Amino acid sequence: MRASFFALLCTACVSAPQPTPVSPTALKGVTLSLPTPQDARRSDNIGCGQFAPQPPQAVGRAVVASLGETGLSFAQQAPWVLSLSVTFAGTGDEYVGAQRGPPQFGSAPAGLAFEERSGGMNAGWDDTSLALDATLERDGNLVWHGTVTGHASSVPCVAHREKLDEATRDAVGRLRVELIRRMASARQPPP
Repeated sequence: MRASFFALLCTACVSAPQPTPVSPTALKGVTLSLPTPQDARRSDNIGCGQFAPQPPQAVGRAVVASLGETGLSFAQQAPWVLSLSVTFAGTGDEYVGAQRGPPQFGSAPAGLAFEERSGGMNAGWDDTSLALDATLERDGNLVWHGTVTGHASSVPCVAHREKLDEATRDAVGRLRVELIRRMASARQPPP
């Protein structure tokens, strides 16, 4: 019993994968406008009874820092515009409700409040995720629209906010790779 608890605890402490290295000149000469990311989540609940109203602001700061490492510059008015919405942030099934405030207790039978529809107690709570809906435009024309999701392996309700930060870094890293690829191909002259 102690060994399994220790193994479970160690799993929560595994370090996050390092972000993909990027050239500091990958987007040199590109100017981007980044409006404040929108919060399109159905709830501020991120699981385990915790609420996080700040993911859009954290995503905005992380995107600026990450893209700044590529040589990209930012301006209010720019030829390139990246619009972001946080559509999903948290762990498990608890936070996916339609409400944007604390849960109303008494709605689930005793013992079933944390049971997921697809499995048993805390099923699927080993992955903390953050999903971003992204739209990249150049001079008002759509270049790319897609969803990027970051993940962090987790143990139910252990270091929950830290794992959400890790998932945010993963999502932003994936977004950066996609944006470099899309911007590079859109900047190439046609053959």
